[in-house]
Amino acid sequence: MGMLGFMYRQKTAHPAPVPFHDLSGQTVLVTGANVGIGMEATRQLMGFKVARVIMAVRTPAKGEEAKAQLLKTNPTCDVQVWPLDMDSFDSVIAFGQRAQQLDRLDLVLLNAGLKKQAFEQNNATGHETTIQVNHLATSLLSLLLLPPLRQTAAKYRKPSRMTLTASEVHMWATFKEKSAPNIIKEMDDKTTWAYPERYNLSKLLNVLWARELASKVSKDQVIINTVNPGLVKSSLHRENTNAAEQKFTAFFGWTPEEGGRTLVNASVAQGPGTHGRYMSECKPTAESPFVRSPEGSQIQKKLWNQTIETLQEDTHTTLTGYV
Repeated sequence: MGMLGFMYRQKTAHPAPVPFHDLSGQTVLVTGANVGIGMEATRQLMGFKVARVIMAVRTPAKGEEAKAQLLKTNPTCDVQVWPLDMDSFDSVIAFGQRAQQLDRLDLVLLNAGLKKQAFEQNNATGHETTIQVNHLATSLLSLLLLPPLRQTAAKYRKPSRMTLTASEVHMWATFKEKSAPNIIKEMDDKTTWAYPERYNLSKLLNVLWARELASKVSKDQVIINTVNPGLVKSSLHRENTNAAEQKFTAFFGWTPEEGGRTLVNASVAQGPGTHGRYMSECKPTAESPFVRSPEGSQIQKKLWNQTIETLQEDTHTTLTGYV
């Protein structure tokens, strides 16, 4: 899908509101829930009568401010603000362990992410920041949240849900690092970094990871998919100082409410047929030709193995038992 098609759909394919779904009694968890499409998706889910919302946020004070706004939608909902710093594996593990103590977890939206304008490296892990947050931490959290999702599915005899926020830009990633002996280490090298390629690549990794994860988890337990929220006028672009890009986003970008609808549609309105699938404009859509190619399938497995190895080495935690 090229740029002209992208611009056309941004102007013509505005997501419609998701019809009401009764989620009474359910617990939903949203990362990046205090701003942008994460907050709007949370607001819409609360309108579906969920019993409890876990807002995963980096800064609890900002989370509390968002919580106050969200409670105006559904004052009776149990809204909890939990700290989660995706730059810290210790924080991700602590969050995951806390979530594993929940008596119920029905739906997870892994939406937290960033878009850097320059190379940055995590001082603690040594990983490039975009890959640390958008891929490694997100992947780690997806594994840690599987136990409570599965337990809920077994208890209530219906599949739980996990949706990862990806993007159409995954189709534009060149992914030159794929041939390296170790993909993760190659991406940590500053000489491989480029803008906007690195963000595009991180979204491709989301798609590949979710596809492989879904292949290892039964759709009767947890329905796992990825979603393209479209170009949205949100805080994701807060670091962007390029005037031309700012104007492009202002003209073509959807509202956060519209972007939130795509997340809610993927996680609530779609059935088991979307397990392992990529959603765009609120419907299952073909991933990039690379993802669907034999080479893409091989790289998908290579990425999975190297991600697991990296996470286990960095966290000193055994992860193989989660899938």
